Amino acid sequence: MVKKRIIKRRDKRRSPISFTRRKRFIIYEALRAGLPLTRAAGLAGVTVSCIKKWKDKGKDKKRRIHYDFRNRVKAIQASLERESLQIIRETAKGGNRISETKITIGPKGKEVTKIKKTLHPNWQAAAWFLERRYKDDYGREIFDKRKEKDTDELAFEIKKAADALFASVPMGKDK
Repeated sequence: MVKKRIIKRRDKRRSPISFTRRKRFIIYEALRAGLPLTRAAGLAGVTVSCIKKWKDKGKDKKRRIHYDFRNRVKAIQASLERESLQIIRETAKGGNRISETKITIGPKGKEVTKIKKTLHPNWQAAAWFLERRYKDDYGREIFDKRKEKDTDELAFEIKKAADALFASVPMGKDK
């Protein structure tokens, strides 16, 4: 008599963090739309740490699917970064032509006015670019330990300034 071997079948259902084509597609599309990785992960139904694990697995070229995923995510993010920086640089240079349409309804009826403008260079966009691209030369110093002062020293300077202020105010007679 032949003994039947019991074969355990794997559950066909996938775990919620499985690396499916649908989840990858959702992540790609969300990133292309400009959403951050946290939102893309939420839309795909996975965590950010899960995506980071998938990207880490993609460092190994032998894991072809993960490798492609990692490269595609990086390419999408780099493309968006390039486009954004290009807009900032173009705005900083100025010279872009825009047209505005103004519609007014008056006693003579409907009047349509079309105005074409050339934008001037925008110093804020140029400053933003320099501040972030060349932090060492143009970046704002949020906290510089070299300029940090002791709290007692700051209190002494404040008291000194307040005394000078009160000394400069003429004191009149009380009424």
